[in-house]
Amino acid sequence: MNTEISQAKREANYYSHNLELSDKLFKNASRKEGTDERSKRGDDAIMKVFKQRELDDDIRKKKMALLAGRVEKKKVRAHKMKVGPLEDTERTALLSNIFSKK
Repeated sequence: MNTEISQAKREANYYSHNLELSDKLFKNASRKEGTDERSKRGDDAIMKVFKQRELDDDIRKKKMALLAGRVEKKKVRAHKMKVGPLEDTERTALLSNIFSKK
């Protein structure tokens, strides 16, 4: 009785293993042929998009532009600190020079 049970278990395991293997092989073959379920439904194939590395020249240009922007900001800050805000008399004199008729 025990030998018959062990023989039945071996046969069941062998059958289930071969069934899983055939499913995997069928899926791989259908993917290669393009007859998988997506193509049967008519959906577009999903393509992977890989991000490419930037070229060294592009990286250098971006860094130089960033540094130039920082330098300009520092110059503007230094100018504001050096000059300071206009006083009321200077402001009125400036506006009268701009908008006065000559």
